[in-house]
Amino acid sequence: MDKHEAIAAHADEAARILNSPLFNDIFDGIRKAYVKEWEELPTSDTETARDIHRRLKALGDVRASLNACISAGKVLAKEQSLREKALSVSKKFVKPLSNAIGVR
Repeated sequence: MDKHEAIAAHADEAARILNSPLFNDIFDGIRKAYVKEWEELPTSDTETARDIHRRLKALGDVRASLNACISAGKVLAKEQSLREKALSVSKKFVKPLSNAIGVR
């Protein structure tokens, strides 16, 4: 598997994960538990508040990383489409040109 195939495979897998009801239910459940824990925390417990903030941030980073993976796959697909289009256009241009100047 080359680099482009790996990016495409990762993008497909990331999309499958993000579109999974199970993943979203679990993700939302964890996030709600963190928020509830933070809401019930005494204002004097700043260390635990920081810890909860770090956990919430890390949880958001997981989703952001999956979205970034999907975006990379979309960019790759667009680049491949443009390359194929450019190749097609160049073949349409080069063949008549080579025929006109007698190159075989």
